[in-house]
Amino acid sequence: MQPRRTTHDIAFSTFDLRWGILSTRPADVRTDATLLHRWLLCPSGELREEPTADVRHLLAAAVAAADRRMFVGFRDDVPSFLFEVFEADRPPHSLTGADVAMRLLAPPVGGGRDLVAASLRMMVEMLFQRPEVECIALEAEHGESTSAIARGTGFRTERHITVDGSPLRLTTCTREDYEQAPDHARAPALAS
Repeated sequence: MQPRRTTHDIAFSTFDLRWGILSTRPADVRTDATLLHRWLLCPSGELREEPTADVRHLLAAAVAAADRRMFVGFRDDVPSFLFEVFEADRPPHSLTGADVAMRLLAPPVGGGRDLVAASLRMMVEMLFQRPEVECIALEAEHGESTSAIARGTGFRTERHITVDGSPLRLTTCTREDYEQAPDHARAPALAS
C-alpha cells in the first residue's frame, strides 16, 4: 500500500506560505512499513528489499507503544518526515519540566533547514492544541543547524546529555516562548 493521508486520519494540519499544506497523521505499520523501514533503517534511501516480518514486528511494537506515538508528516500529500511524541515523565525528559517530549526521527525531504523549521512549528502547534501541555521538550542530535532551527521556533534551556552512548541536546519550549519566537510568522491551523 502507498502511504497516504485522508481527511479522516489527519491529526493536525496547517498552511505554510512557502511549503503549502503541512499535515500529520499517526503512523500505521500496515500502510507505512516500507516508508518507515526506509526512513529509520535505510536513511540513505536505498531500500534493498521489502521489510521482513522482523522489521514489521519491530515497527509495530514502536507504533503500538502506549507511552509514545509516531506521526508521519506530509507536505501537501507527499510523506516527508517522521516525528515521535512521548510523555516526558521519565529521565532525562522529566528533568526539563516538560509535559511532553518529541524527537524528529526522519527529517523532511527536499526542503533543507526551512522545511525542517516549518515542520517543527507544525508539530509544536499540534502539541499546544492539548490544553494540558504548557512545555515541550525537543530531543535532537548535536548539531548547530538543529539548534538554530529550534531557537527560531522558541526552544530554550539547552542541556547536553548522552543516551545509549549518543550525545543529544535537550531544549524546551513553553507557550510563551513559542508566541515570542522570531520564527513565529505562521498561518492558523486548518484542522486539528
